[in-house]
Amino acid sequence: MSNRIKFRHKVSESELVEYYLNLNDLKGKRYGQYFPERGSTLIVIDRKNRTFTTKMHNKSQIGHGGHAGLRKWFQENKIVIGSQILVTYDSGLREKGNPVVRLSVIQPREEKQPKPISITVPKKVVSPTLKASDISEPPLRVSSATYRILRDTNLARQIKELYKCVCQVCHAAGLDLGDGRFYAEMHHIRPLGTPHNGPDSVGNVLCVCPNCHVLLDYGAIKLEVSKLLIQPGHVLGRKFIDYHNKTIFGHIELPD
Repeated sequence: MSNRIKFRHKVSESELVEYYLNLNDLKGKRYGQYFPERGSTLIVIDRKNRTFTTKMHNKSQIGHGGHAGLRKWFQENKIVIGSQILVTYDSGLREKGNPVVRLSVIQPREEKQPKPISITVPKKVVSPTLKASDISEPPLRVSSATYRILRDTNLARQIKELYKCVCQVCHAAGLDLGDGRFYAEMHHIRPLGTPHNGPDSVGNVLCVCPNCHVLLDYGAIKLEVSKLLIQPGHVLGRKFIDYHNKTIFGHIELPD
């Protein structure tokens, strides 16, 4: 006799970082007892009838450990924190001898990122208009184009709200702006730009004060997980912390 289970699941931060799904609904009710044993292979079918394989990590999770199939599905469907997924499992259905689970996104919440605008600015020397009094000749000025990486502003807002702008490194309160608002910054543990090419994800960010942000950027602070302020649900990627300590800490030269 087959059992057919259907429930909605909301994706958490840790699931987004490690690419797995807990088998529980929006109210926390668990359904793992209806699924195959740990280590069993599952055939996953999505709303577009695309298939891939994953495994039962334990009796309450599928995927985990960056499993390629589930990771690709998360990325293709632009899964974010709070996305709701409809999970359907019928113990009587088989595909190539393996049990089948159906996944479909029913409440995507990711905002569309603006497309980067490419602007070509001709580089030329701008004639000085005022002569400085402290040097014999006024300095030359040149116009230039600036390119920056588009970042997830929603992610920064979520992390700052989670920590109430308290610095995760020194535990200092955010800067008081005097009108009931507080200020903090978001630091990418493995930097986004070349040559580091870190990801803009919850496992790679810290809420920090401006002082600690500068110290981290210039490799003046070694990150120790035991000393960091970490709220429940904020899972930091160990590989990013190790990267900072091996590549950034003590290796950044100050500009002239």
